[in-house]
Amino acid sequence: MMVLSLILTGLLGGFIGGLLGLGGGIIFVPFLFFIFHYFDMSISTTIQSAIVTSLACVILSSASAVIKHQKNGLIEWSVFGKTAPGIIIGSSLGLISLSLFSSGLARLVYSLLLICIAIYMIKKRTVTKKHDFGSLQYVNSFSITVGLVSSFLGIGGGTLTTPYFHYHGYEMKKCIATASICGFCISFFGIVISGIMTSVAGIFNYNILNFLILDAFIIISLSSMVSSYYGASLTAKIKTGHLRLIFGYTLIIISIFIIIY
Repeated sequence: MMVLSLILTGLLGGFIGGLLGLGGGIIFVPFLFFIFHYFDMSISTTIQSAIVTSLACVILSSASAVIKHQKNGLIEWSVFGKTAPGIIIGSSLGLISLSLFSSGLARLVYSLLLICIAIYMIKKRTVTKKHDFGSLQYVNSFSITVGLVSSFLGIGGGTLTTPYFHYHGYEMKKCIATASICGFCISFFGIVISGIMTSVAGIFNYNILNFLILDAFIIISLSSMVSSYYGASLTAKIKTGHLRLIFGYTLIIISIFIIIY
């Protein structure tokens, strides 16, 4: 039953991620939270385990996307170079904070951040006014914030980085492609750096790598790789605006359940 639940989570997360361009993490974490809680896995650190396991899944999905986007010549490496330092710092800080928070506080902070993302999705509009091509306003503070928030949510950050790049004049396809390499940095370097710091420093409550549930990571990663392809193939055929509204309100409901669960 648990394996089936993880497979369905991977299929749903991959499909929604491919369809809406959000990445599967925003689906993985809430579902993993309920699965881990139901099956009494990591019961004292349920939300932390869900976040770290989700972020590990994002490493594979974003790496696959980066390879494809690079072959198509869509990644703006100069833009990535400007955002990478802040994203790496922010993602490390976000995951380290998980080792400092109690499970209750982590659930509360996660749920509040999820509500903010949901409201952003509901209110999101197509950008009509853009800044001059190539300029990135407040790039350091923005990239640190994106890294911190995204790692704490267990997502790749495309929800924030893609519209940010597009606002500054870059073609949408290149925005999505560049966001994919940013997502890889958030997930990979966030886990590696925070894992080293929490295991070596000895001043944190937990080693961040102890939150990773390996079986769940493998099952979800494999199943999401299958469904994300089909989700992406439907993007051009379905009006995603209505889906974003439904998805946004669903996230608000999920976040409330996580707080009171």
